[in-house]
Amino acid sequence: MATAGSRTFIAAMQVTLDGYTLGSDGNADWVDSWADGLELLPRVDAFVLGAGMFPGYEVFWTAIREAPAAVAEWLGRNPFPREIEYARIAAETPHLVLSTTLRDTTWPTARIVRDLDELRAFKTQPGGPVYVVGGARLVRSLIDEALLDELRLSVHPVAVGAGAPLLSGINRRQDLELIDSERTSTGRVNLTYRVEAPRPDHSSEFNDNVIAEFRANDGQVGGDLADTPIILIHHIGARTRTERVTPLAYSSQADGRLVIAASNGGSPTHPTWFHNLKAHPTIKVELGAETFTALAEEVTGDAHLALWPKLVATSPALREFQAKTARRIPLFTLTRCTS
Repeated sequence: MATAGSRTFIAAMQVTLDGYTLGSDGNADWVDSWADGLELLPRVDAFVLGAGMFPGYEVFWTAIREAPAAVAEWLGRNPFPREIEYARIAAETPHLVLSTTLRDTTWPTARIVRDLDELRAFKTQPGGPVYVVGGARLVRSLIDEALLDELRLSVHPVAVGAGAPLLSGINRRQDLELIDSERTSTGRVNLTYRVEAPRPDHSSEFNDNVIAEFRANDGQVGGDLADTPIILIHHIGARTRTERVTPLAYSSQADGRLVIAASNGGSPTHPTWFHNLKAHPTIKVELGAETFTALAEEVTGDAHLALWPKLVATSPALREFQAKTARRIPLFTLTRCTS
C-alpha cells in the first residue's frame, strides 16, 4: 500500500461482467482498444508489466509507434488516435517488466526486474502514479504482497462463462473500497476501487510465537500445543518465490515419513503452504533440534482414504475441521532426502 512519499500502483483492467480478462479461447474481442486502460488513469510516470504479456505488448505497440498505417491490415481497421497517442506516451515512459526468464528487450524505455522485492523498492521511491498494465497474474501477485493501491476496472456488458479470471487464486480475502463509478455511452461501467490494507494477521503473530518457542526449546511447545507434535516447514512462495516458515502438527509413520494435513482450521480454502508445496515440493523441515531436506508429496485416491481414519484416530480435531468444509482436506507425506 502507498505510504507518504511512495509511489501509487494503479492497475487498470478490462473485464467481462463475470470477471474474466480473456475468454476460454484466449481472446478478448469485447475490448475496443487496449489503449483504453490508460484513459482511466491520472498522468503516470512508469508502467509495470508481467513477463507473460510483455512480448505481445512490445510487438503490438512497437508496430503502432513505428508504422501505424501498416498495422491497419493486422487490426482490420486504422489505428485509433488514442492508440497512436498511447504508443507515443509508452515509448517515453519507463517500463518495468517483472520476469525471471527474459534477458533483453527492444522496447526503448523498458528494464527487467527479477522479483517483487525490486518492485517494492521502486515503489518506496518518490514519484508519480505507476500504471500496472497487467496481466492478471501480476495484478494478483501485487495484491498478495500488498503492493497494489488501486484497481480500476472497465466492466464490459458481456459474460463468457470461462476463461482467464482476474482475481481467482489470490491468497487471502481482500477488501476493496469503491471510490468512483462511471457509466459510459457504450454500456461499459468504469469502477475505481481502493485496495485496502490487509487486516492484522493474528495467526501470523501466533505462528511467530510458536516458532520462537519451538527453536528455544529444541522443538518443544507449551500451552494449548503442549501435547501436539510440531514441526516447522520452510516453503517457497508459488508466485513470490519468498521463503516462509510455518509450524504444523504432524504424524509419524512406521516407514519414517511424516504426514501433515492442510486443514486450515476447516477453512473453505487451502492454506497458502498447500499451493507452495505443490509448486516447490522440496522443502526444509525442522524437527526437534534437527533440520533436514524433505520431499513433500500429496496423498491422493485410495491412499488418502486409507490414511485419513488413522490420522483422525490420533488427531480428532481433523474430524471437526473436515466437518466445517466441503473440500477434502489434503494430506502430504514428507520423505527425507538422502542426498
